[in-house]
Amino acid sequence: MLLRELVVQALKNNQMSKIFIQTDLQHISINQVVSGFDINLFKALTPPLVGLKVDRFDGCKVGDEVHLRVGFLYPIQKWVSLITYSNQTNDTFDFVDEGRVLPFPLKYWRHHHIVGKNKKGIFIVDSIEYKTYFKPLDLLLYPLFFMQFYYRKGAYRKYFARQNS
Repeated sequence: MLLRELVVQALKNNQMSKIFIQTDLQHISINQVVSGFDINLFKALTPPLVGLKVDRFDGCKVGDEVHLRVGFLYPIQKWVSLITYSNQTNDTFDFVDEGRVLPFPLKYWRHHHIVGKNKKGIFIVDSIEYKTYFKPLDLLLYPLFFMQFYYRKGAYRKYFARQNS
């Protein structure tokens, strides 16, 4: 689906500040994917032109924190997320990070990470909700956030292909 179609669909459904992207992986176990959710994966998921400095990365369990500095080309704004939910079964692993200190213009951030099994193999879902201080800015940022998380599809595949070889 083209980005334009996604934006039109989101506008119709009043879902402009929600993004949902699923990546399917093959030839890898759920345990390999779960154990790969670490600081190295976090760095591998950073798209080009995004300046990122990781000051602290505790992990993906409730109470863990991630402290970043982010920006366009150069990391200048502080971002602190807290893991507020984490659950693991034999077939799924998911956790939620919520922004506690956010870079301007964000005022709300919730990112639900879901790893599970389906008929194709393993899937990873990035489900994001965000808000800025100005609804029109939510609309303007949607394509940028969408593309940033769409980039992860290839990054996940590349990262876990290396982990599996």
